[in-house]
Amino acid sequence: MAKRTRTPDWSIAFDDAAPLRSIVDAVSSVMQNVNFKVRKEDGVTVLCVDGHDPGMNCFVTARLELDRVSVNNEEHEFEFCINVEHLRTAIDTNMCTHGSLAIEGFDDLVNVRVHEPDVHTHDEITSLRTFVVGEEKRNLLDLDFDMVLEIDLAKLKDLFRKARKWNVERLRITVYLMERGAKQCSLVIFSISGDADHEQKFFHETRRGEDGSLLVRAAIDGGDDVFDREKHEPAFNALFTLKHIEYFVKTLPCKMINAKVLTDHPMMLEHRIGGDNNMSHVRFLIAPLNED
Repeated sequence: MAKRTRTPDWSIAFDDAAPLRSIVDAVSSVMQNVNFKVRKEDGVTVLCVDGHDPGMNCFVTARLELDRVSVNNEEHEFEFCINVEHLRTAIDTNMCTHGSLAIEGFDDLVNVRVHEPDVHTHDEITSLRTFVVGEEKRNLLDLDFDMVLEIDLAKLKDLFRKARKWNVERLRITVYLMERGAKQCSLVIFSISGDADHEQKFFHETRRGEDGSLLVRAAIDGGDDVFDREKHEPAFNALFTLKHIEYFVKTLPCKMINAKVLTDHPMMLEHRIGGDNNMSHVRFLIAPLNED
């Protein structure tokens, strides 16, 4: 394909490609051809992705705030559908760690342009074919989750590593709650069963978030397990396909991730991009398995 030198119909630029890479990594675990849309939400221009896997077992939604957008139309909104693995390869370059990145749109392709600010004679340009946009993907419903699990990603990834060696395909998440004097305690158990049975246990005191949700910690900085499981019914107990969760979290550049849970509802994993002061995020919704 010939590189286009004429003025693009639209362009978006990034001083830091890391947030875009986080979104591309996340959506590539669910979809092949991805429809990206640039529009205004709450007065902020954002890059949006909403879509699900072919089996509709999991759904991903992402928002990334944009500072530099150029559009040659009156609507000031546009969308483009490309193969996300091709985009992932285009931005997989050392220049993206310290250079600038721009995506430019034309009639039937987009150019991914990586520029090294200190080397004015060198650009890298990749042209990617676009596809016809399919059915509009809807945003996640505003589910009223009542519990948030704060998960240590290092421990979770260690569980994934063992699961692969033991031919395990499912992950069970169980949460017990117990009143202990004036305090409430939680026991979170991640368990897998295959060629071997294995579980991780996390015992902590619970607390309330700013929105009133119950925060339950699944990290190694807790105390000793004092639960008698036979005397307590689980507050949450669900079985999930392990590979879908692993695909989503394996490339996340963070130490902790929040999982919002509600009995008999999908679990939503959320990764905030760039801290809590902007609306950039990636959310991954996965349905529990029917144990019957």
